[in-house]
Amino acid sequence: MSSFFYTGIDSQGLRVVGEISASSEQDAQKCLESRGLTVRTLRAAGLPAASSAELSRETGHLVTAAIADAIHLEIPLSESLRALSLEMPRKRARDALLEAARRLEGGESLETALAPAWKSLPSGWPSLLQSCHEHGCLSAVLTAYTEWQNEEHDLRREMWSALAYPVILILLFWGLFALQACFISPILFEFYDELFFVERPAWQITSAIRLTPIHALLPILPFAALGLLAGVARLTLGPVRWWQMIHGLPFLGEIVVWHRLSESLRLLSAVVRLQIPLSQALGIVAQGSQDMALRRAWKETANSTAKGQGLPDALRTENIFPHGLLSFVHAGERQGTLPEALRTASDLYRARASLRLMFVRNVLPPITFLFVAMGIIGIVASTLVPLVSLIQGLT
Repeated sequence: MSSFFYTGIDSQGLRVVGEISASSEQDAQKCLESRGLTVRTLRAAGLPAASSAELSRETGHLVTAAIADAIHLEIPLSESLRALSLEMPRKRARDALLEAARRLEGGESLETALAPAWKSLPSGWPSLLQSCHEHGCLSAVLTAYTEWQNEEHDLRREMWSALAYPVILILLFWGLFALQACFISPILFEFYDELFFVERPAWQITSAIRLTPIHALLPILPFAALGLLAGVARLTLGPVRWWQMIHGLPFLGEIVVWHRLSESLRLLSAVVRLQIPLSQALGIVAQGSQDMALRRAWKETANSTAKGQGLPDALRTENIFPHGLLSFVHAGERQGTLPEALRTASDLYRARASLRLMFVRNVLPPITFLFVAMGIIGIVASTLVPLVSLIQGLT
């Protein structure tokens, strides 16, 4: 016997949702019709839906935000999902919401029904959301997730705008260097070699900057070496030490730490506001953190608070948390406004990350321009110095 989820309309026009055991889908259909039901949907339990393909990251965020809005509405979740699907600008987002509504009507659990939409979420978040649903904080966590995803999108856009000008300059320099090494320099030096009357001392000076096509790869080698070292380090160090290494990078490490800490504090504020025990709230935050070093720190903090240690003392034992965060936590616990204090700390660290990124955006382009200008001067010199030597030889 197999199990089948079904939805139908009874003789009084009411919608009926349930599960039935039958040897085949045809037998289940006949059995339901014998009960006076008009079958609308009938699907074997555990059968994957046609639209369960993994959504893109952006579409998944769109669907998650819609689910957060649906939970706020005081109507059944399946009906609110159907209503919100009409507002989705993307077809795959509409299909995902409709499929989630059908699965919920079929009696499936929330985690199973929303699995296609949650595949696009970061690792750990599907089980996190199921845990939040059991604790009654799913709406708050989804809202916090949507907020910091929007902020992360803004931060990435700021970062790309900060890197765009330096990257364009570097690519321009590499293009000029490759043009010089592959075409201009070989032709010029072939011409110079044929001029037998060039004085030897001058030629010894100019031969030091002779460029060949193989030299066109020189500007790429530092970046290739850095990428190779980063790949080897990520494979050998493990996720926690890898993130610790990122935290130690100048400028970039501080931006990453403050941004990820801001995300975690915002999530913690939303969960604590719902009166969930602190150790469980910290466990939820640890599960949702994408920074492995920060996740380990939140787990250790959750274990310490579960043993009866205060939150400030538990945070103090982890070096990754700034000392300023302890002041916010102390003040929040003393005044009974811990969620507000955590949200304020989250906004503070988000502002710090934005300010440091603004500093990088203001300083990096001039430094890049200086090095590129020096490189272009070297390219020009590699062309003109032999010509000057030729003129000196003629005179």
